[in-house]
Amino acid sequence: MVQHSEVEVAQMDLAYSIENPDWVALKILTEEVQDELSQNRHNLLYCLSNWFMAVTIFKRFEERHMVMAEPGERDRAYHRVVLAGLLANGEKLLHGLSRHSEVDTKNVGIDLADVQAAVNEFRLCYAEWFSDTKAERKEAILKEIFGVTNPPIRQDS
Repeated sequence: MVQHSEVEVAQMDLAYSIENPDWVALKILTEEVQDELSQNRHNLLYCLSNWFMAVTIFKRFEERHMVMAEPGERDRAYHRVVLAGLLANGEKLLHGLSRHSEVDTKNVGIDLADVQAAVNEFRLCYAEWFSDTKAERKEAILKEIFGVTNPPIRQDS
């Protein structure tokens, strides 16, 4: 196995190829969404539609890198960072939308309940991937709630 210096690893993280979509591109997108939210440069609906675009792309990456393939250490690290960022941005959007009742999310084709559901899904996703709950406890919960026996439990949890 080839060992890389910290500088080489950092440069690899910045190297993005259109032929090989990578976590770095997704991280850049989510940071743009966060910048828009933090600077309040655009209205909430603009930020909301951008956030949902980032959510859609994240879910594609998650499926490709975390579900359909065996994730590496780098995949798990980026997944955790991007997931946490999207969750925080979603929480901030929900907070902003709750304070501005005159803003109607339906103007961008999104129901407020959809925003709440997406944020809740991210909360659950984070807990699923990164909680300290043992596999045996997860299995017991699934059995108790859904009647599932021998569910596929991720071993990296």
